[in-house]
Amino acid sequence: MPATRPKWDMFGQIARDIFRVLGVSRTAVQCETRFKTLAKRKRSEDKNNRTSGRAPCHVSYEEEFAAIKAIDDSLEPEVLRGVNKVLYKTTSSTASNGRSCRSTQSNSDLENDGEAANIPPGASPEEISTGQEVAEMPMKKRKADRNLRASLPRTQHMALFFEEMRKMNEEKEQRKEERERRREERHQELLTAHARHMAAIQELLKKDCAP
Repeated sequence: MPATRPKWDMFGQIARDIFRVLGVSRTAVQCETRFKTLAKRKRSEDKNNRTSGRAPCHVSYEEEFAAIKAIDDSLEPEVLRGVNKVLYKTTSSTASNGRSCRSTQSNSDLENDGEAANIPPGASPEEISTGQEVAEMPMKKRKADRNLRASLPRTQHMALFFEEMRKMNEEKEQRKEERERRREERHQELLTAHARHMAAIQELLKKDCAP
């Protein structure tokens, strides 16, 4: 999560993703408050483990925070805060795209040269076109594999994050149901005790009124 990205947009997108995946409605402020709470707890636990003489404690969500930090956010442009408007940082991506285009063009030229060397003399245009399509198939497959490998870690991290959120919501619902059950049990106990007291009072009144 780059520091240059507006926090409101970031946590707003997180809230929308949570609602889309889990069906739980959260606001950007709630997501930001929850993240700050977990981050503060983690810092406190890290400080405790670094302090000499203190018993080590378990660091909450250590793997989840590490997974979030490891997410490659270069697929989306970074947003820069301007004086009157929002700017998108595209210089590095443009330069990298230029280098990748030149590299791709060079590779294409080499492949075309290799294909031209393999074309037999006197071949018809249909045979040449078919040969070029067959030669391009492995290159397209390699490109698709590279794109899949690039998006796979991000997808895995997002799936892990939403799985943890789902577990937290389930635990929260279970605790809520347990509180409701205990409250109902206490209410029933109070009603039973009240009924016993009223019955005892009525018995005493009957004895007092008896001749």
